Amino acid sequence: MSISADGTSVYEASAVDDAVTIFRRNTATGGLTWDGCVRDVANTDPGCAHAAGLDGLRVADVSADGRSVSVAARDGRLRAVFVRDTTTCAITSDGCFRDVEDTGPGCVAVQGLDGPHGIAQSPDGRSVYFPTETDDTTTTFVRDTATGALTYAGCIRDIGSAGSGCASAEGLNGSRQVQISAGGSSLYVAAAYDDAIVVFDRDAATGTLAWDSCVRDADRPSANRLRGRPGPRRRAWRRHQPGRRLRVRRSRARRRRRRLPS
Repeated sequence: MSISADGTSVYEASAVDDAVTIFRRNTATGGLTWDGCVRDVANTDPGCAHAAGLDGLRVADVSADGRSVSVAARDGRLRAVFVRDTTTCAITSDGCFRDVEDTGPGCVAVQGLDGPHGIAQSPDGRSVYFPTETDDTTTTFVRDTATGALTYAGCIRDIGSAGSGCASAEGLNGSRQVQISAGGSSLYVAAAYDDAIVVFDRDAATGTLAWDSCVRDADRPSANRLRGRPGPRRRAWRRHQPGRRLRVRRSRARRRRRRLPS
């Protein structure tokens, strides 16, 4: 869910309905009024407009200037961008990107979009970042502040994950959440399977990220907890109790769950 900076509208992402739902917000009372929805083109349920790139929608985010809405669809390995009318709050599809392994039509194929889980937009509105749980990446897009259009600018993948086309860094295994500092100089990514928070330095002029450091849970051994160059990965199974489920790494960072014997 995301609220526009002017407080006049709310955008909700629905994974079940494959849709972005729009609400008008009363700035005096905070009350919401339904104002339409946009559903994935493959979903034939009535009542919404349609656009590509919304299969299994997980998160929506309004830009600080209110001119665009970016969304991430984890199940479809997609991300889409909408142009937002700042007067009516209506949104119009302005294209989408998909992971290179996805065969769906209608979107530009790029590296590092398998399992997008969040969105962070820079305060200056010129960069958008997506963490991906399955690809173990942080993927960067450059945003045109005049039109809201996005251009793919590259990705950084966990140092222990298979795959090509991205730079490598420690601590990104199972990337799920991303936040950018108020000044836009730092980006933080939380990775579930590495039990880590990764810190990136951000170039304010280009939006490019440079790995700075990572902080990992004290129970998880790491060759690299301090600022510096990423070191070799040390795989470690966490202490478990009978019946506890653990994630098992597979090729292309895909995982299955296995129940340990009691």
